[in-house]
Amino acid sequence: MNQKLDLDFYGENCKNIVKLFLEQKKTECDVCLMGCDGTIIKSHKIILSACSSYFNCVLSKFQNNQEKDLVLLMPAYTEKEIRGVLNFIYNGKLPENDKDDRPSYDRLISIANELKVVGMAQSIELLSKLIPKMLDVKEFEKQLMEKESDKSSSIEISKYDEANRKAAKVLKSTKDFPGWMMRFKSQLTIIKN
Repeated sequence: MNQKLDLDFYGENCKNIVKLFLEQKKTECDVCLMGCDGTIIKSHKIILSACSSYFNCVLSKFQNNQEKDLVLLMPAYTEKEIRGVLNFIYNGKLPENDKDDRPSYDRLISIANELKVVGMAQSIELLSKLIPKMLDVKEFEKQLMEKESDKSSSIEISKYDEANRKAAKVLKSTKDFPGWMMRFKSQLTIIKN
Protein backbone atom coordinates (compact mmCIF):
# COMPACT_ATOMS: atom_id res chain seq x y z
CA MET A 1 0.00 0.00 0.00
CA ASN A 2 1.55 3.17 -1.18
CA GLN A 3 -0.53 6.07 0.09
CA LYS A 4 0.42 9.69 -0.12
CA LEU A 5 -0.60 11.96 2.71
CA ASP A 6 -0.84 15.55 1.57
CA LEU A 7 -1.72 18.15 4.17
CA ASP A 8 -2.42 21.71 3.10
CA PHE A 9 -1.10 24.21 5.62
CA TYR A 10 -0.55 26.92 3.01
CA GLY A 11 -3.46 29.12 4.12
CA GLU A 12 -2.41 28.98 7.77
CA ASN A 13 1.22 29.58 6.79
CA CYS A 14 0.25 32.71 4.83
CA LYS A 15 -1.70 34.02 7.82
CA ASN A 16 1.34 33.51 10.04
CA ILE A 17 3.63 35.32 7.60
CA VAL A 18 1.30 38.30 7.36
CA LYS A 19 0.89 38.30 11.15
CA LEU A 20 4.68 38.40 11.48
CA PHE A 21 4.86 41.36 9.10
CA LEU A 22 2.14 43.17 11.03
CA GLU A 23 3.89 42.61 14.35
CA GLN A 24 7.13 43.99 12.93
CA LYS A 25 5.47 46.79 11.00
CA LYS A 26 7.20 49.60 12.87
CA THR A 27 10.69 48.09 12.88
CA GLU A 28 11.04 46.19 9.60
CA CYS A 29 9.26 48.52 7.16
CA ASP A 30 11.15 49.45 4.03
CA VAL A 31 8.71 51.84 2.35
CA CYS A 32 6.45 54.69 3.42
CA LEU A 33 3.32 55.95 1.70
CA MET A 34 2.41 59.62 2.01
CA GLY A 35 -1.06 60.83 1.12
CA CYS A 36 -2.33 64.30 0.27
CA ASP A 37 -2.66 65.27 3.94
CA GLY A 38 1.05 64.61 4.61
CA THR A 39 0.62 61.62 6.91
CA ILE A 40 3.25 58.92 6.45
CA ILE A 41 2.16 55.28 6.66
CA LYS A 42 4.81 52.56 6.92
CA SER A 43 4.60 49.37 4.92
CA HIS A 44 6.63 46.56 3.29
CA LYS A 45 7.75 46.53 -0.34
CA ILE A 46 7.33 42.78 -0.66
CA ILE A 47 3.71 42.83 0.56
CA LEU A 48 2.74 45.80 -1.62
CA SER A 49 4.46 44.28 -4.67
CA ALA A 50 2.76 40.93 -4.18
CA CYS A 51 -0.73 42.44 -3.88
CA SER A 52 -0.63 45.26 -6.42
CA SER A 53 0.81 45.31 -9.93
CA TYR A 54 1.03 49.12 -9.65
CA PHE A 55 3.22 48.91 -6.54
CA ASN A 56 5.19 46.06 -8.10
CA CYS A 57 5.98 48.22 -11.15
CA VAL A 58 6.92 51.29 -9.08
CA LEU A 59 8.90 49.45 -6.41
CA SER A 60 10.81 47.32 -8.94
CA LYS A 61 12.57 50.53 -9.99
CA PHE A 62 13.99 50.74 -6.46
CA GLN A 63 15.20 47.13 -6.14
CA ASN A 64 18.78 48.10 -5.43
CA ASN A 65 17.77 50.82 -2.99
CA GLN A 66 18.70 49.55 0.47
CA GLU A 67 17.56 52.68 2.30
CA LYS A 68 14.59 52.38 4.60
CA ASP A 69 13.57 55.96 3.92
CA LEU A 70 11.86 55.31 0.60
CA VAL A 71 8.69 57.42 0.52
CA LEU A 72 6.08 57.06 -2.21
CA LEU A 73 4.07 60.23 -2.67
CA MET A 74 0.40 59.51 -3.28
CA PRO A 75 -1.18 62.97 -3.57
CA ALA A 76 -4.46 61.66 -5.01
CA TYR A 77 -5.34 59.75 -1.82
CA THR A 78 -6.12 60.67 1.77
CA GLU A 79 -4.64 58.87 4.76
CA LYS A 80 -7.93 57.05 5.38
CA GLU A 81 -8.09 55.85 1.78
CA ILE A 82 -4.51 54.55 1.92
CA ARG A 83 -5.20 52.85 5.26
CA GLY A 84 -8.34 51.27 3.76
CA VAL A 85 -6.28 49.80 0.91
CA LEU A 86 -3.51 48.62 3.26
CA ASN A 87 -6.06 47.06 5.58
CA PHE A 88 -7.36 45.03 2.66
CA ILE A 89 -3.85 44.10 1.53
CA TYR A 90 -2.65 43.01 4.97
CA ASN A 91 -5.85 41.66 6.53
CA GLY A 92 -8.25 41.04 3.65
CA LYS A 93 -10.79 43.28 5.38
CA LEU A 94 -12.80 46.16 3.98
CA PRO A 95 -13.74 49.20 6.05
CA GLU A 96 -17.38 49.60 7.04
CA ASN A 97 -19.15 51.76 4.50
CA ASP A 98 -21.62 53.38 6.90
CA LYS A 99 -19.01 55.24 8.95
CA ASP A 100 -18.65 58.95 8.18
CA ASP A 101 -14.87 58.87 8.46
CA ARG A 102 -14.46 55.97 6.01
CA PRO A 103 -14.08 56.26 2.24
CA SER A 104 -17.11 55.15 0.25
CA TYR A 105 -17.09 51.81 -1.53
CA ASP A 106 -17.29 53.58 -4.89
CA ARG A 107 -14.14 55.53 -4.03
CA LEU A 108 -12.36 52.38 -2.80
CA ILE A 109 -13.27 50.56 -6.03
CA SER A 110 -11.76 53.44 -8.00
CA ILE A 111 -8.58 53.38 -5.89
CA ALA A 112 -8.33 49.58 -6.10
CA ASN A 113 -8.57 49.77 -9.89
CA GLU A 114 -6.00 52.60 -10.09
CA LEU A 115 -3.52 50.78 -7.84
CA LYS A 116 -4.43 47.39 -9.37
CA VAL A 117 -4.88 45.76 -5.95
CA VAL A 118 -5.58 42.08 -6.52
CA GLY A 119 -9.16 41.14 -5.60
CA MET A 120 -10.09 44.38 -3.83
CA ALA A 121 -12.44 45.91 -6.42
CA GLN A 122 -14.15 42.55 -6.96
CA SER A 123 -14.57 42.06 -3.20
CA ILE A 124 -16.14 45.49 -2.78
CA GLU A 125 -18.47 44.99 -5.75
CA LEU A 126 -19.55 41.60 -4.41
CA LEU A 127 -20.08 43.03 -0.93
CA SER A 128 -22.11 45.95 -2.26
CA LYS A 129 -24.36 43.46 -4.11
CA LEU A 130 -24.73 41.22 -1.06
CA ILE A 131 -25.56 43.92 1.50
CA PRO A 132 -28.98 44.79 0.01
CA LYS A 133 -29.80 41.08 -0.20
CA MET A 134 -28.73 40.64 3.42
CA LEU A 135 -30.99 43.53 4.39
CA ASP A 136 -33.84 41.92 2.43
CA VAL A 137 -33.23 38.66 4.30
CA LYS A 138 -33.29 40.49 7.64
CA GLU A 139 -36.59 42.17 6.70
CA PHE A 140 -37.99 38.81 5.60
CA GLU A 141 -36.89 37.23 8.91
CA LYS A 142 -38.54 40.08 10.81
CA GLN A 143 -41.81 39.62 8.91
CA LEU A 144 -41.62 35.87 9.43
CA MET A 145 -41.09 36.35 13.17
CA GLU A 146 -44.11 38.68 13.30
CA LYS A 147 -46.25 36.09 11.49
CA GLU A 148 -44.96 33.34 13.78
CA SER A 149 -45.79 35.39 16.87
CA ASP A 150 -49.28 36.04 15.48
CA LYS A 151 -49.72 32.30 14.85
CA SER A 152 -48.41 31.35 18.29
CA SER A 153 -50.68 33.86 20.04
CA SER A 154 -53.68 32.55 18.11
CA ILE A 155 -52.64 29.01 19.05
CA GLU A 156 -52.38 30.08 22.69
CA ILE A 157 -55.83 31.68 22.48
CA SER A 158 -57.35 28.56 20.94
CA LYS A 159 -55.73 26.44 23.67
CA TYR A 160 -57.22 28.71 26.30
CA ASP A 161 -60.62 28.65 24.58
CA GLU A 162 -60.54 24.87 24.60
CA ALA A 163 -59.50 24.87 28.26
CA ASN A 164 -62.25 27.38 28.99
CA ARG A 165 -64.86 25.09 27.40
CA LYS A 166 -63.59 22.14 29.42
CA ALA A 167 -63.66 24.24 32.58
CA ALA A 168 -67.22 25.33 31.79
CA LYS A 169 -68.27 21.67 31.49
CA VAL A 170 -66.69 20.97 34.86
CA LEU A 171 -68.35 24.04 36.38
CA LYS A 172 -71.75 23.05 34.99
CA SER A 173 -71.45 19.77 36.76
CA THR A 174 -70.11 21.14 40.05
CA LYS A 175 -71.10 24.85 40.05
CA ASP A 176 -68.72 25.32 42.98
CA PHE A 177 -65.98 27.49 41.39
CA PRO A 178 -67.44 30.71 39.95
CA GLY A 179 -64.45 32.79 41.22
CA TRP A 180 -61.98 30.54 39.45
CA MET A 181 -63.92 30.87 36.20
CA MET A 182 -63.83 34.67 36.40
CA ARG A 183 -60.04 34.67 36.94
CA PHE A 184 -59.62 32.31 33.99
CA LYS A 185 -61.68 34.57 31.72
CA SER A 186 -59.71 37.67 32.74
CA GLN A 187 -56.43 35.85 31.92
CA LEU A 188 -57.87 34.85 28.58
CA THR A 189 -58.78 38.47 27.80
CA ILE A 190 -55.25 39.62 28.60
CA ILE A 191 -53.75 36.98 26.32
CA LYS A 192 -56.02 37.95 23.41
CA ASN A 193 -54.86 41.58 23.59
